[in-house]
Amino acid sequence: MQYLYRYNEELGGSYYDPEISETFFPLAKLIATVKLRRYRVVKETPCGAWIDGYYHSDWVITCKKRFVNLKSQKKFATVTKEEALKQFIYRKSKQVSILSGQLDLVKAALELAKNGDVQDDDYVDLT
Repeated sequence: MQYLYRYNEELGGSYYDPEISETFFPLAKLIATVKLRRYRVVKETPCGAWIDGYYHSDWVITCKKRFVNLKSQKKFATVTKEEALKQFIYRKSKQVSILSGQLDLVKAALELAKNGDVQDDDYVDLT
């Protein structure tokens, strides 16, 4: 095994949408792309592998080694590209589920506030 693989989403550019730009921000819509990252294996163990040069965030590349447990169900990176794509789909589906729940809560709170259905008598005094 020479490499492990992981798919990540990246912002690839933008295009102008006047409705969104005028309402929220002047940046227009961002275009997402899905890219495959390949990580060099520097050492193999019975449970997994150490990879080199992984991304700590989207903005900074760190050159630290990272251990990937290949026997785990949730892996940072996988042995095959096909498995990496399945892991990406699972991660993003889970993220959509979490964010959808948060969006529903925010929409409900916004609707309550617009209707004046707020509780003024139950407050915390922070003084």
